[in-house]
Amino acid sequence: MTIEYFGLTLPPELSDYGTFQNLTEPDVEVELMSEVEVNRDLRGRILSVNYYSPNQELIKQKFYHGMSVSYINYYSQNRLCSKEEYDEDRLVTKTVYHKNGSMAYEIKYEYEKAKLSHISKRTSENEIVIKYVYDELDRIISRKIYLDNRPVSEQKYNYDILDRIKEYKDENQRIVVKKVSAKNELLSYSITDKIGNEIEINNHFTEYGYTDTEITLNGHSITVNDTSYVDNVMLKKPYASDDDLDLIISSLMKHSMPSVVRTDSMDVLNRKSMGLIDKNIQIKTLPISIRKRVLFNITCR
Repeated sequence: MTIEYFGLTLPPELSDYGTFQNLTEPDVEVELMSEVEVNRDLRGRILSVNYYSPNQELIKQKFYHGMSVSYINYYSQNRLCSKEEYDEDRLVTKTVYHKNGSMAYEIKYEYEKAKLSHISKRTSENEIVIKYVYDELDRIISRKIYLDNRPVSEQKYNYDILDRIKEYKDENQRIVVKKVSAKNELLSYSITDKIGNEIEINNHFTEYGYTDTEITLNGHSITVNDTSYVDNVMLKKPYASDDDLDLIISSLMKHSMPSVVRTDSMDVLNRKSMGLIDKNIQIKTLPISIRKRVLFNITCR
């Protein structure tokens, strides 16, 4: 009988020269979720591998150049839905298609010293580009955002000894973490806008969890119950990825669309702060929950 040995089929004449029982009889039963078809050229080199669903539908094609992946096609309901291109096993381009076969968007990746330095997403309407700068520990310390070759924002990060964000800064605000609990809870931080207004955030906890947040804006204080202050999205550690790109795009879109926050205490704080902060920068500097309230008030006037 033939012998399957680490992906190779050994001639039966060699069966007497080795012990192969443990290799051909696994200890667990595996239910195959897909069928695989290997395509080779006349020299025996693998050109591509096709992957099929249990219903025999083609779901993926992986193409090789030598020992490296060249590109991968993904299929859904027998149509090409996306394609990934590689260079030296690094993803360089991802293209996603509409049902009619036209391009929905294209993402390109550029690398510098084995780290992802640029991600761009191009549609028929515009192009978003993010450029990353790293420190000596390979942490992102700068994230520059461009829309159609126009600089939109530069976000800068500093880290503490435990690799947590201790400071965030962009053209509109600077956030400084002042105190974190032993349970890694964000207890206190400040937000300072570009004209000097300062918001102090103090989150309060008991042994049972979060209770409330005291917000102080230029000497005016109020206490609210809003967990968005407990986990400020701006203090999230950045990663160079598609998800990071989509988060940036989502944030840009939200800034241009007003929405309502149903919190009565926000009205109180908003009335106290209206005369203290220039309305032209309110939208970009306040925490998200306050910012939405301000947008709504301005729109409805």
